[in-house]
Amino acid sequence: MVGHLLQHHPVMQALHLLLARGELGKIQYITSNRLNLGKIRREENALWSFAPHDISVILSLVGSQLPETVRCMGGEYLNHGIADTTLTFLHFAGDIRAHVYVSWLNPFKEQKLTVVGSNGIAVFDDTRPWNEKLLLYRQYLTWTNGQIPTPSKAKAEPVVVPEAEPLRAECQHFLTCCHERRAPLTDGAEGLRVLQVLQAAQQSLERDGEAVIAIDLMPDKSVPTLAQRLSTSRGKQSLANFLRKTTRLSPAAVSLLREAERSLAALNAEQLAALIKAVRVRLVGVQDIANAISTAGGVSFAALDARFMLRRLPGVFAAGEMLDWEAPTGGYLLQASCSTGVAAGHGALAWLRERPA
Repeated sequence: MVGHLLQHHPVMQALHLLLARGELGKIQYITSNRLNLGKIRREENALWSFAPHDISVILSLVGSQLPETVRCMGGEYLNHGIADTTLTFLHFAGDIRAHVYVSWLNPFKEQKLTVVGSNGIAVFDDTRPWNEKLLLYRQYLTWTNGQIPTPSKAKAEPVVVPEAEPLRAECQHFLTCCHERRAPLTDGAEGLRVLQVLQAAQQSLERDGEAVIAIDLMPDKSVPTLAQRLSTSRGKQSLANFLRKTTRLSPAAVSLLREAERSLAALNAEQLAALIKAVRVRLVGVQDIANAISTAGGVSFAALDARFMLRRLPGVFAAGEMLDWEAPTGGYLLQASCSTGVAAGHGALAWLRERPA
């Protein structure tokens, strides 16, 4: 049994009854907002932390069908690679649409589910007192001449829901299912459907979003050292030649600098040194698995001795995908990474034995 607690909330059960009696008509769209200030996590993003229960509820309201389309956008502001806010769009058969908005960077708490039907709107606000948690708006539109929709100002009707503790109801449901040997409301199949939607949303978030990384093009040099070198006059030299002679940057590295800063020539020595130490590169996607290989580029074998130690940095060893080589993913890559790792480990031990006590 999957612990999707919201499915056992008495208000959700009352909402299902409203739908079964046809009081909302045909479902048109559903919105779910789960917002708060914290708890901020580093091991998972807001989508995986907040959205599972809301997705579970939405799937149950549309008859346990999976969406035909999933789109997700979000932003990361506190920790690199972890979205603090996401907005997920779901499109189901029958032109039913839903969105799930989650964030842990909101100044107030909001846990609200809105179901819009052709005849009525139901709002489940879990932050309100019990007798106000479920409101029903009947006939929220009137049609003039059968063509012009006009909003109705009718007051919301509170729906009477017997008060009960959702966790207690969930535990009792579990015991009943065990005693009667029947599948629970949130069984493994239901949990799998939720995971499928979450995975599709995560893939969309990664595919449609972007990430920015900072690359240190000269990790063995400090900003002051670089600034001192770059403070010399370049005379009539092109900027590329000047950088190559003063810093030994490769043409590819200079191209990265130009991509990150269009007005590269206008930077002073300190600004240019800071850019070299942290050039920002925007990533907008990844290759599919069919084209995935061990990353091209890395430490060349010419820069290593027989023990896989860097010739210019004694005591630093490289192995696996740190090396400049390519191979198909799978067994070849794993074998080569393990083998070079063992060789580098033996090399490190030999180097340590040679050092004076």
